[in-house]
Amino acid sequence: MADWREGKGKPNTKGKPANTPQPASKAPKDPSDWRGRKKNEPAADGNRSEKTYLQDNKPKGPKNIGILNLLLFALVLLVGSFIAIIGCQPTKTPMMHLASLEHDDSLWAPNAYAQEDRSNFTLSMEDAASNIELVAGQGMAAGAEQKKPWTDLNEAEFTSAVTKYLETASVPGGPRPGGWIFYFSCHGITNFDGVPYLVAKNSQALSPDKPVADGKLVPLESILRAIAEHPQVKKYPKSYKLLVFDMGRMESQWSANRLFNDFPSSTQQLAKSLPQDIQLSNSFLLLSSSDGQKSWANPYEGGTNFGLCFGRGIMGEANKMATSVDDDSVSLGELEAYLLKNVDDWAVQHRNSRQVPLLIPIGQSPDDPDKVLLSRVGDAKFQISPNSAAGSSTSDQQRLAQIWDALQLLGENGALKLAPSRFSLIQYDLTRAESLAESGVAYQAELTQSLKAINKSIDALAMTLAQYDTSAKSAILNSQLPYYQGSSLQRDLADAEPFPNSSLAAWRSSHPGPLTKIPSLAELKANSDKLAEEAKDKDLPTEKRTKPLVCKDYYAAAEFLLEHFTKENQRDMTPASIDLILDYLRSAPNSPVTAEDEGMHVIEIEFLAMLRDFFQTMETNFGIEASSYDATGYRNTMVDALQCRRRIEKIAFVEDQRVFPWLEQGLDNADEVRREAEDRLFALQPKQASELFQPLLDGSKGLEALEKKKARLSEAYITVDSVRASAPFLLSWLTHHPYPDADRQLRLGQVTTAIEKTHELGSALTPRKLEGESRPDYTKVAVPDQQLVDDISQNYSEVVRFLNRESQDIIDAQGGKDRSDSETLLEIYNLLRVRFVAKLTPSMTTYDRNSLRAKKQAILGQSLGNVNVKPDSMSPLVLGLSSYQKGPWQLALNQAGGTSDYRIAPLSPDRASNAELLLQDCGPVVLFAEKVVKQALESSLAPTREIESFPSAASAAEATAFTGIVVRNRSRIDGNEKTPSQIEFRVQRKEHLAWSANRAMQDFWGNNSLNPYFDRLSQSFLAPFSLESASAPSELAGKVINRLSTLRKDYIRWVEVGNPPESINDSSDDIKHKMTIHFPQSIPAGISAIDLLVDEGKAIPVGDSSAQVALSHPFATQPAGLYQAQRPFEQIIKTKEVLQTTSRTERIRYRGNARRFPLQISGTQRPDSITQVVDINPFPFRQPTVSVTGELSGTADVIFILDCSATMAKIVPGNPPASRMSVAKGVLKDILGTMASPKGQFRVLTYAFGSRVGWDANNRAIQRPGVDVPAGIVPANDVMALESKNLTPLLNRAPQRNEPGVDVARIQDEIEGLEAFGETPLYYSIFQALQKVDPSKPTQIIVITDGANDQADDPQGRPFRTSAINLIDELDKPKYRNTQLQVVGFALGQQARNLETDPNSRPPANTLSEIAWLAKNRGRGGFLPADQQIQLKQRIEELVKTKIYYSVQRTDDPKDPVPYDFGAIWYAKDRFDDRRHDYTVRELHTDDTAKIQLRGGEKVRLAYDGKLKQLVFIEDSAEQTAQANISVNDALKYDGEYLARILNFQAPDPDTGTLEIPTRLENTNNTHFTVRPFHIWAEIVPSVTNAFGSNEVFETRYFSDLLLRNETQFPEFLIRLNQWQPAAKWARLKVYTQLEKPIKPQRTISLRDLLINNVTNTDADFESGKFKVESSTSLDQYKYHIVVRVDPGTQGIQPHHVGITPSPPRIQRTYTIAGDGSKEILNITHRFMYESKTDVEAAANPRIDIWTREQLTTGAPSFTVDVQIPKW
Repeated sequence: MADWREGKGKPNTKGKPANTPQPASKAPKDPSDWRGRKKNEPAADGNRSEKTYLQDNKPKGPKNIGILNLLLFALVLLVGSFIAIIGCQPTKTPMMHLASLEHDDSLWAPNAYAQEDRSNFTLSMEDAASNIELVAGQGMAAGAEQKKPWTDLNEAEFTSAVTKYLETASVPGGPRPGGWIFYFSCHGITNFDGVPYLVAKNSQALSPDKPVADGKLVPLESILRAIAEHPQVKKYPKSYKLLVFDMGRMESQWSANRLFNDFPSSTQQLAKSLPQDIQLSNSFLLLSSSDGQKSWANPYEGGTNFGLCFGRGIMGEANKMATSVDDDSVSLGELEAYLLKNVDDWAVQHRNSRQVPLLIPIGQSPDDPDKVLLSRVGDAKFQISPNSAAGSSTSDQQRLAQIWDALQLLGENGALKLAPSRFSLIQYDLTRAESLAESGVAYQAELTQSLKAINKSIDALAMTLAQYDTSAKSAILNSQLPYYQGSSLQRDLADAEPFPNSSLAAWRSSHPGPLTKIPSLAELKANSDKLAEEAKDKDLPTEKRTKPLVCKDYYAAAEFLLEHFTKENQRDMTPASIDLILDYLRSAPNSPVTAEDEGMHVIEIEFLAMLRDFFQTMETNFGIEASSYDATGYRNTMVDALQCRRRIEKIAFVEDQRVFPWLEQGLDNADEVRREAEDRLFALQPKQASELFQPLLDGSKGLEALEKKKARLSEAYITVDSVRASAPFLLSWLTHHPYPDADRQLRLGQVTTAIEKTHELGSALTPRKLEGESRPDYTKVAVPDQQLVDDISQNYSEVVRFLNRESQDIIDAQGGKDRSDSETLLEIYNLLRVRFVAKLTPSMTTYDRNSLRAKKQAILGQSLGNVNVKPDSMSPLVLGLSSYQKGPWQLALNQAGGTSDYRIAPLSPDRASNAELLLQDCGPVVLFAEKVVKQALESSLAPTREIESFPSAASAAEATAFTGIVVRNRSRIDGNEKTPSQIEFRVQRKEHLAWSANRAMQDFWGNNSLNPYFDRLSQSFLAPFSLESASAPSELAGKVINRLSTLRKDYIRWVEVGNPPESINDSSDDIKHKMTIHFPQSIPAGISAIDLLVDEGKAIPVGDSSAQVALSHPFATQPAGLYQAQRPFEQIIKTKEVLQTTSRTERIRYRGNARRFPLQISGTQRPDSITQVVDINPFPFRQPTVSVTGELSGTADVIFILDCSATMAKIVPGNPPASRMSVAKGVLKDILGTMASPKGQFRVLTYAFGSRVGWDANNRAIQRPGVDVPAGIVPANDVMALESKNLTPLLNRAPQRNEPGVDVARIQDEIEGLEAFGETPLYYSIFQALQKVDPSKPTQIIVITDGANDQADDPQGRPFRTSAINLIDELDKPKYRNTQLQVVGFALGQQARNLETDPNSRPPANTLSEIAWLAKNRGRGGFLPADQQIQLKQRIEELVKTKIYYSVQRTDDPKDPVPYDFGAIWYAKDRFDDRRHDYTVRELHTDDTAKIQLRGGEKVRLAYDGKLKQLVFIEDSAEQTAQANISVNDALKYDGEYLARILNFQAPDPDTGTLEIPTRLENTNNTHFTVRPFHIWAEIVPSVTNAFGSNEVFETRYFSDLLLRNETQFPEFLIRLNQWQPAAKWARLKVYTQLEKPIKPQRTISLRDLLINNVTNTDADFESGKFKVESSTSLDQYKYHIVVRVDPGTQGIQPHHVGITPSPPRIQRTYTIAGDGSKEILNITHRFMYESKTDVEAAANPRIDIWTREQLTTGAPSFTVDVQIPKW
């Protein structure tokens, strides 16, 4: 019902509607008294008119009312009721409120304090006495079937909300003709097209080139159209429509590509030129600010400046102004005047800014807003919600300032090159956090989380930067910035290990300083000579001896010393000089190589070592002395080779990974030429090599062109990064600062020019991928023009210099300019907008932000004093000055009357004193502050600078398009997935690392046959490669890993030679020796060298098919054209060169690798002597182990998972070495064989992963050749079940019809067909295995793997990726209570030891620690490392135990053999059936504690057929070649008959001619027997036939080394004979064994003097010969040698045995026998090899023991057998 009070006392004033309904009240005496009267003016009679209030329906007037008046009052009530019945407009004015608080696109700034405004409106307007009826959309359908308040609407819901509002408030409210108020609290923008839009929740911040439709923005026109077309609006055309837009919170939002807010002017343009189909009258737009202004938040009261003023004004305050009409209504004119004063005054006082609301009539609406009555003045007052708290504290602002400084430090130390996108993200997050800090309670939680995330991002960037760059690490560690100083980050950085430097170029990039205090090569030589001279003087005191020079820094010394090798100093390129350098470098504390040559040199030094080795080859094999004149060409070429390698390494190492793709093809071409030149050099063709090196070193199109290209690209990228990182801040500073127009326009032009050209340069640096290309083709793209880079640098540098000058003017006493303190303060705040300035060059200076802050504090302290004032009592002046650090300011004013300037005058000393006194009292503070502000404004001098508002600049707004791209790719950058290559550093780094690893394999350097340099170097690149994001796209990633796996497998036999025997005589012509040479296809293309060596290694000249005679011949490894497995090579050998030789060897050399192949030539004369070399690798005496298991019928389930990833192709050291894959397959087959039984007691399921599918060069799945792969199988899900897909009883036979079970042989066959090929979907395979578990039975899941989970994303997006979280969720399910996850880590070495498995701390994802943690803490199992085959077998056997088993103690390996008592009773330790069982143990020493001691890996099994009956020994099956009986006398004087068996053996090794004959001794009764013999002596007579005629036998071979075989109960040893004569098809073997006790040596020689003083021991001359003991060193795996040389003594040299303590890993015995048939031994060399000298020094009594043949054979049991040698 309408309130009759609407017209009470309402005059028909000018500007107010004349037909406003009036209540029937008493008219004034003199109408002229009130018509047109203003507020606060008294009436003619001195009394104000009475008012009636709705609460009590009583007028405020005289208390005595007569009967007539009562009747009259009743009549009025009746009339009012009648009016209400027939229809009257509502009293309250309806107002909709729509607000956007959240945005899907984080580029939009927060809508600060909009939530507080909404709370204030709700609290105030829901009061029954309010004059406004708030419609906020609660419970209304804003969209299709969607109920929610009108907050955070999508773009389609804006017009729906307007429509719903008009349907709800269907009748206009307020004074007639009434109307509707539409209040929108959201961002208003013009999207680069001059059209005004509103920003919805799902709106996107678009770049200028994006279509508007993609932005999901809300056109203001669509809002106006929805209002105009609504039926209720058409029904009441005279009713007003007021659209209020509280917008402009984004003064400058550079991350959203907006530097200037021109929404107001574009809205004015729209209002003037509406489309003809939009008909609106009496319609107005009310904007919270004008062009270029910010709509400020008021954190002190809790709301926006405009929202608070609007709420107060619309609810009545606008009617109380001095200029308001004295009535009870608020007109639009009154509200406009109220807002213009109060909103702008608050902004001036508190923000020193202007915020001028703007009223815009729409179309033909009246220009006089006073005629539009908005609402009646109600009794309710505007209230502040208690939830609208004040803004964030200054501590947040201080923290943000500290973070900006921390980021600046990272930017100055390479972060822009390392990760420009991440750097840009942090910049954006910081600017957003600053906005959040001033956006109210609604954003406080987001601010807290944002600060945490920013801290984490900066710490992660700093840690990564420190790992890549040691100088950056030092800068962070030594930083005094508050963010870093004493932080946990500095502590973590101190422990962080940087990525290893594989080359000196990599080290030099982070250590550019001068190289000082490093001795020259001449000084090293002088020191070495001095030490050698003093060593001869035994009497020289220690204190007077010269100290050897010790290297302080390996890398600095290496870089310095390599500079010495030039053409002028080529004579110093000798093995002696190189050895001096290598020895000196090894003494450095940071040397990557130890004194024993363990480790790996950097590439340049390794190449130097290769040159040294080649020199030694030249001298030893080819007779070319390194320092001779003949070697001059070689030395010059070596200098070229070293310089070339160094320059290429400097080019190949790029600090900015984005540069690398531009250089890749050029580097590949240079490397191809370099490799050919090096190959020619090593093939003894120095002239051809030099001709190849010269164009690279001297030509302008060679390496020099690549070096210039790299420098230009590096400069271009840093220029792009610098401008992108700094331009937003520079633009914001210039846009909002009142410089004279010429200066400002010049600098703005320079910035925008730099930006535009940067976009051009950035595009030039980002080649496009063509269709079908996996990566851009950089060879088809021109390098950006240098002039473009120079133009950008010039413009950018001038703006930075201008910034520095302005900053310095402020710091240096204001530069002499006439500035007040307040003006200086404002300029400081504006300068502080520039939060980051990147340096184009290290020498560029940037402004001092900290000095500006100090200046600011000084001014504040001088002007206001240090007065402690509570926030609620602070004056507007204090609040204004202190609030600038919380928000930006704008001095540029744009008013209709032109521009103006204002300055707050500085406080005089008197004023400051008064301020200090007055601020102590809360009451006078406000009055004093208002006076100060008013006086300051009134006394402003004329502007000293020309001020002009900055117009809309689309080109400038486009400056930060890069930021928008980065922010939208945030999730991809964080996950490192499919990020544009020009943005993300790590994508190019992975490509570079993969290329480097591939390059190392292409070089194929091999200085160690067991662990070649190319393998180690590749691993050094693949180690950081694995640390990078596993899912980042990489073209070479899968290709290089597969290649390394294949190359490792093929490296064992990297070349094979078919070497047919030849025969000659004195009259023979030249031999045309036709060889066949085979290089596996994986061996890189290049030129190898073929040499023919005779006797002691002398190379002889031979001819080739072209009659070219040379000491060495080049041979291509992979010639052009189709691959050929076998290729011929013909040698023409001069008969005279080989006629007198005893041995001939074909040697193939290739890049430090060498293989030898014996060449048999019959018919040569008997030589003067015959050399026999016996190379021995003694078997170590391993710890004895016993596995005692019981068989249970059908109660055990076991699931095996076998890793078949590419890394399983790596070699496991052994004799012979084998791949991890072959070892694991063999062990698994053996285990399955032992588990199989006739009744199938075990149910087994076997999985294999990674065997069928891998990756090709284009990151696409490829199938292993010859394997059928089902559709849908990719590397990410390559898991297959073998033979059976479910748990099935494991049988040792074929199952019968309908019998459940699987024959173990079928599974074993499938296992044999597996190969190492793909990746490691380890977690996915475990997840698949868990699905097969039977919850009712105990189950063991046993995983055999050599690495952690590594599962790449499937290219087709199928969900195969499995994480540890998935496994944790699965393993925690109750059905897996009886399931144990056991992981056996195979061949992982030290990295698998002591893995962290703290149950409260899950390790990093996809690491060994994580899988160990899962197995132990979630899988109820464990992680068991195993490095060798026997250990792997034992680990699995331990796991495959059933419920009933015996506990067996393992004893240590005894120092001496212990006799065992056979036939003893073994008493079981455990009880079964509640009674004790006795078990007879055969051939085992036992007692009642159940201790069993064995020598090897034997297994003991408990037979089971209802009850445990007998412990039996399972013998290994071994085929027998020959046997003989032997009578022994054992240690307890019991005679025994033993069987000597020669086990089946193979033909001699085709490469080395090594023959191994295994021999076993077995007792035939239950007598005593030692674990192993004490001594062995064997004499072997080779023979052509089994007749052993005198003319058929060769020299007798002797063997005395006790090489015990492992994994056997009986004494089994190998007789190993090197260089077996191919013509010897038979051998007579006589073996003597000493089983009773050890024999005392004939002679013992202590090694103490040799070890301590390096004294050669020659005091050993007796009947066996003259013995000399000395030491030597080597560069191969075994660095330290003890050498025993035996020369003829008084009785010549007699057969003997020399042993050593401690036992070495390798022994080499060289026998030289007279070749005249007398079989006289001319000399013997026993060489005992150790990995280091410390291995010998650690022994308690290191010594040499010598036994004679008579000692070892006299009275010793012996046997003799004849054996036939297999064909070979």
